[in-house]
Amino acid sequence: MQRTTTLQRPGMLEMLTHIGKTIRLAFALLGDGHVSFVRKIVFIVPLLVAVVALLAPETAIAAFVSTILPVVGPAVDLPADAAIDWISLGIIGFAMLRVFPLPILNEHYQRIFHQGAYPGRS
Repeated sequence: MQRTTTLQRPGMLEMLTHIGKTIRLAFALLGDGHVSFVRKIVFIVPLLVAVVALLAPETAIAAFVSTILPVVGPAVDLPADAAIDWISLGIIGFAMLRVFPLPILNEHYQRIFHQGAYPGRS
C-alpha cells in the first residue's frame, strides 16, 4: 500500500517554540543540492539586510519602531529592542521560507520537526 503525504508548510508557532529545529531546517534547505543557488540567495539576502537594520539602531526602522514602542512595550512588559526587532526578524525569516519549493521544504520539515520518514524523492 502506498502512503500519501499531504504537503504542508511549517507553522509559525511551531517554529518559534522550537528554535533549534528551525535553525536546522534553514541550514538543511541551504545545504540541499536540489535547491537552486538563486533561491538560496533570495532567502539569505533579506535576512542579512534585516539583521543589519536591527543592529544599526539609528536607522529609519528604529525611528518607525520607536513610534509604536510607547504603546506596545508596556502592554507586553518587554523591552522593544529585544522583542519588536527580533520578532520582526523571525517573521521575515518565516515568510522567506516560501522561496523554497514546497516538496523540498516539506521533506526537511517532516524529517526535522516530526522525525518521520518522508516518502518523497529518491
